[in-house]
Amino acid sequence: MPETGRKILESLSVPETLRTWKSLEVFGQYPENIRIESSDALFPRVETEKQNKKNKAVQKEKQKKPEIQNSNKITIDDFSKVELKIGEILACEKHPDADKLLVFQIDLGSEKRQIVSGIAEYYKPEDLIGMTVVVCVNLKPIVLRGVESNGMILSAIGGKRLSLLTVEDSTMPAGSKVC
Repeated sequence: MPETGRKILESLSVPETLRTWKSLEVFGQYPENIRIESSDALFPRVETEKQNKKNKAVQKEKQKKPEIQNSNKITIDDFSKVELKIGEILACEKHPDADKLLVFQIDLGSEKRQIVSGIAEYYKPEDLIGMTVVVCVNLKPIVLRGVESNGMILSAIGGKRLSLLTVEDSTMPAGSKVC
């Protein structure tokens, strides 16, 4: 703080002779048309450094939070909404307008459903007839390339392989709930 006055006078190009208390006794001594030099800030913002520290702390928190917020974890309540049942594939054919899609007719015990699945590059339609698979039955219907699908056949994928989730127990009737 004591240096502030000196810094102001230097930036205003005030000569040393006019920087005394004695020089204040006479008005108008400051020379005209003197160029004012640019100078550093008299009072650098201290809060800028504090703000930078706060910003860095906030950034670190933001970096930590997305891991938690953007994780794929769901609650048990979310999972309990998913309804899985055993279904028997009655018929399967290639989708008329899509090379990667197959159209299934599946017996779910109390009803039969049409499901479209993108597994044509992994299976031939004729090899799937008679298989017992796990089906998600409470998805909203969706139209895929002009064909309505009412559910989803569950499968596992690893690398370039895909495998349908099947039930080996032949005594398990279609429509049985998976829990």
